[in-house]
Amino acid sequence: MRLLHRTMPTHGKRRCNDYLSLMYLMMLAGSEEHEVTTGLEDLSPLFIEQIHSINDTSQEMARESNPIATALASLFHAYRNAVELDEKARYGEDDRANHVVGFIERYQVRFENENTMEPVSAGRLLAALRRVGREFNLEFEYKKPAQLGRRISNDLDVIRDAGFDIDRQRNAHTKNFEYRIVKTANL
Repeated sequence: MRLLHRTMPTHGKRRCNDYLSLMYLMMLAGSEEHEVTTGLEDLSPLFIEQIHSINDTSQEMARESNPIATALASLFHAYRNAVELDEKARYGEDDRANHVVGFIERYQVRFENENTMEPVSAGRLLAALRRVGREFNLEFEYKKPAQLGRRISNDLDVIRDAGFDIDRQRNAHTKNFEYRIVKTANL
């Protein structure tokens, strides 16, 4: 365990170090004596590679299964579609079409551009994400703004890995938090 702690102190499966140490010893058990001695001095590169592979798989699954990240991706995609439809209409026959206004009316959030949502309260963000969840048949079980705010704080690393930066600031007038969300990855 000391070897694992020393070699990989920040790997994502630290809570499983007891189990991983046992698996490493079992892997060494069938080896030649000099391989066991070497393996107890330095962690095997093969074992390190396996730990990295497990970490990568876990992180990918966390990103893909996070309901906030999934709903945000759908919301940003819906906004991009509204902008594209307006651009097509502008060059077509229906220059009065305004899909972005329809988007704002439907979701009650505004965007500075395709990659940046204007600051929004937790309540409005919750309403937008719940609506997106219903329309796109996504699981989104959050019911209260405070609950969503706590989950965003808890899942910030996963949400960031999914391609979103979230900046939380306290509104000077209402004293509530507002979220500014920037899409950092092409989803």
